Amino acid sequence: MSGLLEEGKRIPSFTLKTTQGKEVRYASLLRRHRIILVALSGVDTNMRHWLAVGRQKADEFLEREIKVLIISDELNEISESQNLPEPFSALVDSDGKVQDIIGGAPAFYLVGKDTEIKISSRRPRGLEDIFRLVDSMPMRKEEMRRRG
Repeated sequence: MSGLLEEGKRIPSFTLKTTQGKEVRYASLLRRHRIILVALSGVDTNMRHWLAVGRQKADEFLEREIKVLIISDELNEISESQNLPEPFSALVDSDGKVQDIIGGAPAFYLVGKDTEIKISSRRPRGLEDIFRLVDSMPMRKEEMRRRG
């Protein structure tokens, strides 16, 4: 497993399909959304717990224009993700190539609308910490001012 991509760097472009077969192009989400990329590895209880709690806060992700992409090389690892709420998407990386370019799994990234990695970690960060970080970003502050 190679090392995680560093904060301040960019995640290389990739295309994967959801568990329902819909194609998702990472590049098409950039600049329009903030992105949380979660690469699962086996029975990673930390990531799975984070995802379970995150599902309950889907509206807060939507409010902050955050897309959550869950990547696994095992379809059965994310089969329970078939009924994910918007903005969550479960993506299948059957040959593991995408996980290789992002430094293996487990991995947790937050990417800003400026396309730079803001968080790079093997463990997920707390939701309140993520929301606080996002809310402190200049583009998010401008969005909040425009919305009142």
